[in-house]
Amino acid sequence: NEYQFEVPQIHPDFSTKRVLTTTFYDGVKISDTEQIKVWGLDGRTIANRLVQAYCKMIFEDGFYHADPHPGNILIQEDGTIVILDFGAVASLDAQMRQGFQQLIEAVAKNDIEAVVEALQFLGFIGDNQESGTNCSKALVLGILLIIRSLSFLYLIKTSALHFSFCL
Repeated sequence: NEYQFEVPQIHPDFSTKRVLTTTFYDGVKISDTEQIKVWGLDGRTIANRLVQAYCKMIFEDGFYHADPHPGNILIQEDGTIVILDFGAVASLDAQMRQGFQQLIEAVAKNDIEAVVEALQFLGFIGDNQESGTNCSKALVLGILLIIRSLSFLYLIKTSALHFSFCL
């Protein structure tokens, strides 16, 4: 448990087809930054651990919790991250994991040609001769700008969190 990360255990003896009973965990929503500060925890450290755990789930395991809103992520007083409600999960095959890693690296390097290659690898754009046209390059530039803008907003919100460990 290198990320101080917990997933509630299911208790089948107390569950039915309509009710799933899991272990109860105390904690606050990850969005309760005031309480997290009162506990003396560093929000950036928690955010880094959560992103690292998600990178492991997505890029190594290929299976991840697909509903990570604040109501599904608790922080305990000791800094443990608890992920709740596994009603929405997803998986990525090896090719998709590799393609997304290539895309993230290409965006981080601002390498438009590598972005095109990653999007082709992922099947988002065709790999025919038309993919090199100005229209496709404009699409890629648009995608790149959107990803960069979202990343920039996220970095501001999390006080310059670094994502290099995902690559």
